[in-house]
Amino acid sequence: MKNNIILLLSIIFTISTSAQVVYQTYTVTGTETWDINTYPNGVLIEEQLNIEAGGTLTISANVVVKFSPLATAYVKMGGKLFLYGATLAANTNYAWNGIRVIGNPNYNFNQLAYHGLIVMDNNASIGGANSAIEFHGTYSGTGGGTGIIKNSTFKNNNCAIVQGPSPKCRIVIDNCNFIVDDNYLSNYYWTGEVWFNYNIAPPSIFAQQAVLYINNSTFSCLFSNNNLGGNATIFSLGGNIQIKNSDFIDC
Repeated sequence: MKNNIILLLSIIFTISTSAQVVYQTYTVTGTETWDINTYPNGVLIEEQLNIEAGGTLTISANVVVKFSPLATAYVKMGGKLFLYGATLAANTNYAWNGIRVIGNPNYNFNQLAYHGLIVMDNNASIGGANSAIEFHGTYSGTGGGTGIIKNSTFKNNNCAIVQGPSPKCRIVIDNCNFIVDDNYLSNYYWTGEVWFNYNIAPPSIFAQQAVLYINNSTFSCLFSNNNLGGNATIFSLGGNIQIKNSDFIDC
């Protein structure tokens, strides 16, 4: 009997430690770190991940966070999201919405009480999103938020980075890869807002009155079986975009 109980407890422990952790909606109000010891089999967000004002979430190396179709992560004014080697991806062949970084367009980018902040580094990656990161204003038609994006990869997103109209928003991109390949069409069915049709390669960056600094990065459209047209790797509607030491491959 004792051996049976031990065996049962062992099975329960094995199941509990091998399962993906599922959250319908998860809200961060303090300081939290998701690391591989806490989430060895990853996290699934079904609807929303909310980082509120004063909240800081760090997702560490090798942690995989997947999102259900049209699920969204919000970094609100005064909130901070750090992705250090983490992977954010779609849970199915249907796209998730991506990350929305919220800011007040009336305040400068370094006044972080009025802007959400996202930092990516250490081989972080985002894939399978409608818009991997959108920098939004606090009211319709505006932009805001601050981004420092280094040593990271964006792959097969409908658009990697979107920045709404806000000359006070700042985004720094350094040593990043923006990749669109055959899997963009074969593995994902895009939902939500469709910006570009299926006959045109999607842009990596869509910017309106943006201030972007792009260094040492690579933009590539690596199609072998699909004949997509278009070359809108960076689609800009004004602003200040500075690009240095970067490559554009088959775009």
